[in-house]
Amino acid sequence: MVKTRSLAAGLVAGGHVRVDGDRVTKPARLVVVGETLTIVLDHAVRVLEVAGFTERRGSASVAAETYIDRSPPVTPSREPDGSPVAGPRPDRRQRRASAAIRGKPLN
Repeated sequence: MVKTRSLAAGLVAGGHVRVDGDRVTKPARLVVVGETLTIVLDHAVRVLEVAGFTERRGSASVAAETYIDRSPPVTPSREPDGSPVAGPRPDRRQRRASAAIRGKPLN
C-alpha cells in the first residue's frame, strides 16, 4: 500500500480510504477482522480484507499475512515510464487506412 504511516494518514484525510463501503474520516479509526478496506492509490484500487493482527510491527512480509487481497486484476494501460502500452505494429494496409481516415496522404 504505502510506506509510512503519515502517507496512510494522508490517504485517509484525502478521502481515498473506505471501510465496508463507508468513507473513513479519521486515521485512528479501529478496524476489526473481517472488514473490507478499499484504498484508492495513484495507479490502482486495492481491496483488502482484514484477516488478523500482529502483536508488534514488523516487515512487509509479516504484514502481508494479516490481510487478504481481493483487488481486481489490473490491465496495464501505461508502461512504468508513463508511455502508453503499444500494440503490434500496423502493417501497410492498416497504415494506409489510418491515413485515409485522417485525410492525409502517406508520403
